Amino acid sequence: MSDQRPFVSVITICLNPGAKLRETLRSVVEQSGIRVESVVIDGGSKDPETLQILDEFGPKLGYVQSKPDRGISDALNQGLSRSSGDWIVPMNAGDRFQAADSLARFFPEEREWERARAAFAQFGARRIPNAPVSEATPLRKRALVSHQATLVHRRVYDAVGLYDPRFKIRMDYDFWLRALPRFPLHFIPEVLVDYEAGGISSQKPELFFREELLAQGLRLSHPLLANTASYAKYAARSLRSKLTRS
Repeated sequence: MSDQRPFVSVITICLNPGAKLRETLRSVVEQSGIRVESVVIDGGSKDPETLQILDEFGPKLGYVQSKPDRGISDALNQGLSRSSGDWIVPMNAGDRFQAADSLARFFPEEREWERARAAFAQFGARRIPNAPVSEATPLRKRALVSHQATLVHRRVYDAVGLYDPRFKIRMDYDFWLRALPRFPLHFIPEVLVDYEAGGISSQKPELFFREELLAQGLRLSHPLLANTASYAKYAARSLRSKLTRS
């Protein structure tokens, strides 16, 4: 008899992550209650620790690739093309599931019509998103769910396309602005993922907000209000950064 449990592919992209990769992969391969496939798209790491970890976990991984890519969007798209699961979730090096049943908790019951599921991610002292979202939540805010704490059915990618390579950081926000008008998002009000602070979004705040503005301009039919809110955040962050350097 075939295994009817949900089949989830976890895509981990990385470049020279070192020890952080071990904790991420361990949290993936230890998941229970579902079928899970770990796909690693490594950008050509050279540090010995990363290479040792990839070798250590190799037999437990569904697919491993280590060669240069053209950035985060390209790496994610490569991972999607090489994965086999019905459901997809990105889990970058340094991020991890909080417990062995975290993925299973995304499936309290099976609803055939559902194509996207989200939960809270713990990000330092705060949660992402800061409150549960629903269909009543404005799209620009609904699209702020944590990438690492969202499961997306493969049919969504088939319908709306892969990640747009024009985006270096905010490809997930752009993806949700395309997907959520067509596919309802079921939110599970639990913290299921630890999202590592200090990633590229934190390192490049100006690019982060510029790409948010770009996504809203491309995808929203009336982006003016959303752009104003995003630009205010961007301007405030930029001013704080300049004052800190002065």
